[in-house]
Amino acid sequence: MTTYTCFPVLAPGDVQQAALLIQQAFAPSGALGPEHQQRLQTELFEIQKRPEAWGLVVPFLEEYSDPNVEFYGAHTAQVKIARDWESIPDEQREPLRDGLVDLTVRAALAQKPKPVLRKLFVALSSLAIRLAPHHPSRWEQWLVNLVPTLSTRGVAAEYIFDLLSIAAEEISSSDLFGATKIRMDQTLRDAVPLMTQLVTAGASSAQPRVLQSAMKCLSAWIAANCIPGDDLTPLLPLLIGLLSSPASFIPATEALDSVLTSSPLANGAGTKVLTEPLLVWLNANGPAILNSGDVDEVSHALCKLLVALGDHSVSYIAAHLSSPLVQGFLRLMLGYQNLPGYFGVDEDESEMTLPFWYLLQEAMWSADTETEQNVQETVPHWDIAQELYSEVVAILRKKATWPLPGELRSWTRDQREKFSVYRRDIGDSLVNAYYVLRDKMMQSLVDVVAAEVVRPLPHTWEVAEAAMHCLTSIQEGVPLSREKTPILARLFSQDVLGRLPTTGSDRIRLTTLSCIGAYASWFAAQDPNLLLTVINTVINSIHEPLLSLSAANALRDLCDSNRQALSPHIASFGELYSKLNTIPDTERNKILQSIASVIQALPPDEGIGPIQGIITPVVTKLMQALDNSSTLPDEARLLCLNELQALTGCAKGLTSQNETFFDADEDDEVTANNERMERARAHPDIVKLREAITLALSRTVDIWSTDATIADALGDVIKSITALPSDQTLITLSPMPLLQLVAVAARRQLTSVWLGLATMLVGQMNPPTASTLKVVPTPEAKAFVSGLLPAILEPCVQALRDSDQLAEVRLHATHALLGLQSHVTKNPDIAQAFFKFLEQVATNFIWAFFDLPPIAFAAMMQCSLTALAVQERYSLVAASSFLQRFLQIALAADTLTEQTNNFIQTYGKPMVSALLFGIAGVAPRSVIPNLAELLSKLISSKSELCRLWMTEILFSPEFENCKADEDAREKFLKALMSSRSPKRTRDSAVQFALVARGLDNSSFGYATISM
Repeated sequence: MTTYTCFPVLAPGDVQQAALLIQQAFAPSGALGPEHQQRLQTELFEIQKRPEAWGLVVPFLEEYSDPNVEFYGAHTAQVKIARDWESIPDEQREPLRDGLVDLTVRAALAQKPKPVLRKLFVALSSLAIRLAPHHPSRWEQWLVNLVPTLSTRGVAAEYIFDLLSIAAEEISSSDLFGATKIRMDQTLRDAVPLMTQLVTAGASSAQPRVLQSAMKCLSAWIAANCIPGDDLTPLLPLLIGLLSSPASFIPATEALDSVLTSSPLANGAGTKVLTEPLLVWLNANGPAILNSGDVDEVSHALCKLLVALGDHSVSYIAAHLSSPLVQGFLRLMLGYQNLPGYFGVDEDESEMTLPFWYLLQEAMWSADTETEQNVQETVPHWDIAQELYSEVVAILRKKATWPLPGELRSWTRDQREKFSVYRRDIGDSLVNAYYVLRDKMMQSLVDVVAAEVVRPLPHTWEVAEAAMHCLTSIQEGVPLSREKTPILARLFSQDVLGRLPTTGSDRIRLTTLSCIGAYASWFAAQDPNLLLTVINTVINSIHEPLLSLSAANALRDLCDSNRQALSPHIASFGELYSKLNTIPDTERNKILQSIASVIQALPPDEGIGPIQGIITPVVTKLMQALDNSSTLPDEARLLCLNELQALTGCAKGLTSQNETFFDADEDDEVTANNERMERARAHPDIVKLREAITLALSRTVDIWSTDATIADALGDVIKSITALPSDQTLITLSPMPLLQLVAVAARRQLTSVWLGLATMLVGQMNPPTASTLKVVPTPEAKAFVSGLLPAILEPCVQALRDSDQLAEVRLHATHALLGLQSHVTKNPDIAQAFFKFLEQVATNFIWAFFDLPPIAFAAMMQCSLTALAVQERYSLVAASSFLQRFLQIALAADTLTEQTNNFIQTYGKPMVSALLFGIAGVAPRSVIPNLAELLSKLISSKSELCRLWMTEILFSPEFENCKADEDAREKFLKALMSSRSPKRTRDSAVQFALVARGLDNSSFGYATISM
């Protein structure tokens, strides 16, 4: 064994014992139990951490033939260089370099396993990253000098390519910054001529493994972005020439893929040297590969090359559609798009070409094109584009067609799911085809359906179903006016829709229902009779188990989008309503929502009776469930859940589609509508109905508020049955009694659901007015929130304070405990929702905080300051946002000047301390901007006090863990005090955070601060 002065020598027994541990740890699967294996891995990890582990490298690589032991020796060298570099004496670093190079050469000559050699190459690269960028360099021109050394000593070309690949990967991903990174990157650029020379030689090698390694090396250097375009261009004829040899075709396509996607020649560059030569080769050789039979590895690689070239050169292709070369390329793309069989079962390539049709359509559109006429005038060869996309649509429709039932039964579940996803992807591409073809495309698809419905029965419906799926997929691009889409009227007429099967053939019927739902808003501009025809088609499917959900969804969409058109026919829904008991609960709720949508379009006084008719039975059943909760708890709970969901559906349906905008020109109309709604809401029957709903919700809270599923359902009801005054319906409930219910539920079992509802309801208690949009809460609302706030605060503070582990947060010089970090971290959802609730109260009812009992206010602030010192990001951001909002509103309120000054005197210093400690290292780096904004708000309001506090805190002994020296702290303090904007404060905080964490000279630090 060769002796190296840079590596310590261990006793043979110690080396043997370590090798035995490795052999045991990597014994065949099942030889050891998981606990034993975990213990061995831990022992090995601990061994590797010791300084003596350097002594394992040489004997493991030189004396053992066990691949696991050899790998561990190489791995130890790499780990020690990466993790324990500072422990290596300076005078030993060059000897370590020379010793590691020699070990690597000897391992390569001994033909050690590739994983072992790759680890040694990683270790060499890691060593170079630490030596080469020094000024002066301690490993001058390391690659330029190392590669000839290896070659001279007989290291195989295949291994040299592996070293070059790993060097590019390691350097490009290294954690270097500034001048160090520039110098290290330069070592790669200096070696580019050497690398290209080797690649050129390797490309002509008769050894397939050398050729493959050469191509992978070139790809790695391209990915590292270190090959200038001028150095890459001479290699292109070589790479394209390699495509003509079966042995080199796949490696060459992989290298060309890197050139097309990642090199300086990416994004359409190199038309003459890359795009056109590739098109020439593809035209000459592509058809033979495509038509060779089954899609083998070569054909798959050709498809990948086509896709990469299409992505790279799409602008060129769009501008030269009539070119024979481009026409040949497009025929190849269409050929792979139209491969025989079904995707995921017979072939996997047709999915790869789908994105190209989107890219090509986008490339054909100019940025200033606004109308279809402009497109036709500006896009070259518009007729060719239409012919191309007509063929694309025909192919995609065929590829989207399901197999016949007999064949489909032989598919696995994964194959069915994969094909379903593929059909959705086809739908995305079809939208872009529609933008090119418009009516021609719709006409062709409707013609397919029309042809299928007149075929003699019996026959299958797979072809018609695929066309309906395509029509459904392009809905987002179809204009709503009847004049622009007369073809749809034909599709939904009795001649086509009326002839589709009404029994059996579930797939075509499901797709038809989806198509109807997708075009629901289109019917608003059509003949009402057409809408009623479609409604009847949907209703007739509701009672079939396999179709009921899709039918209910379609009905909901139709009713929601066509309220006005359907409102005169509200009586026709009576028969459907009478059969609700025969429909599953999920579908029943959607149908109730549908009926409620139509009722909403009626004048408020005319909607009283229908609303009573659909909601009273729901409330009655809900009360029955509550009455039976003690005798039949399981059945009662399920019934309660179903009726709450039904009530949610009704409330959603009654909600207006139109967003409320305050327009002075419409004040009279808005006022008249509001008055009509108020008169209808005052009707005794509607008042009783709202009281019954409130009572039912109150009893539900009393019985089942701790049930998570019921709580979610209650939350959905409350969200849908409350609204701003301008949007209220006949059954809209006041937020005040609901907020009381939420407070009761929160005291019983606090969850983020209840806090989220409380946040929403507090906002609704202070709505903007139509005349001023100003937030002016009523005295009643102020008193209500002030009285209820302590009841909501108590369980929140208790949840965030109850902990046996109080974390010390140094917010005062007296080291007072304001900890409680453990529970804030353990309940991030509650903490986040709690601070959002407080922010909502601060925004609308800032006075309520100063009406709190002192102990309650202190507890609230204790939790807020605690959250500023936790690692959990969302709680910290929510707390800082609340405190910032609190200060902003309180400082702006003239009537709260004294209270606000007292608040800052009491909590200003702890807040500043929490912020500074957070910026210096306690808080995650990603939230530094949030902390800085709050700090900026404090400094701008009380600058001199903040100067005193920050000076005391920054230079206190408690700040000893901060890596920023006194000069850096002084600079930070001056920057804060001289800042005139939140942005400058934020920038100063970000910079100080890097210095305080010791990351100011690393790219990692700057990268993560912006995440």
